[in-house]
Amino acid sequence: MPQPAARDVNRAQRTGWAAPLLRPIVERLPTSTARASFDYRAKRFVRAAHLPPLERHHGWKEIFSEGARAELTGRRSGFDPVDLLRARFAETEGAELLTRLQDIDLGTYLVDDLLVKTDRASMAHSLEARVPFLDPLVTNFALALPTRHMVRGLRKKVLLRKAAAPLVPKELLRRRKRGFSIPAAAWLRGELKSFARETLSAETLRRQGFFRPEAVGRLIDDHIAGREDLSRQLWGLLMFTLWHERHVEQTPGPLREPRLEALAR
Repeated sequence: MPQPAARDVNRAQRTGWAAPLLRPIVERLPTSTARASFDYRAKRFVRAAHLPPLERHHGWKEIFSEGARAELTGRRSGFDPVDLLRARFAETEGAELLTRLQDIDLGTYLVDDLLVKTDRASMAHSLEARVPFLDPLVTNFALALPTRHMVRGLRKKVLLRKAAAPLVPKELLRRRKRGFSIPAAAWLRGELKSFARETLSAETLRRQGFFRPEAVGRLIDDHIAGREDLSRQLWGLLMFTLWHERHVEQTPGPLREPRLEALAR
């Protein structure tokens, strides 16, 4: 099951009231280039922990806040991305909060992000990926579990770890979760620094017409100077800019496959 929901609910329920008080201190933490570093997670937590559950859950994943989007584009929009989640969240009224937020992840983050990336990456290399934890028997059972069997204090996946105890070594059973994130923060302060500046140049941004060059330039400068970890924001801007250059600005060339042409002769 997607785990950000478990972390978000558990921490916010215990310490969310203190987030506004802690925020001035947490915002002063020095930035790190580590993947999913403590300072990055702490800052995201204090910025959203005081919000209502659905907004808080979205805030944990959000890359560009409303203010950041306005700064980038030079205009404010009445669109609220949380509105896309409200109808589904309302459908589970009466269930435990953790289960409701996991259902949100199942219907959005999992199917529209994680599984899409996994499928594209695996199929690009002729691999068939399997997700046994998404078997309906498993998911239906998991969603029916009380919260205490999923997260208890700082312990997560409580029942799953107990079930796996006879099958795997203790060092694996107790090991922290390791995601598939890349060291983008370090790359963008090191070997990809020039690449980022070149790709997100003022000339390119003005030509494409989506983002203000001054705002993007500040993001790059703040990240490289170590004032804040803005790697996720910059990575998103890089991917969008490169995608637009390749698939919108360039005229697609003919699709040619020499091996197939040889067979057709």
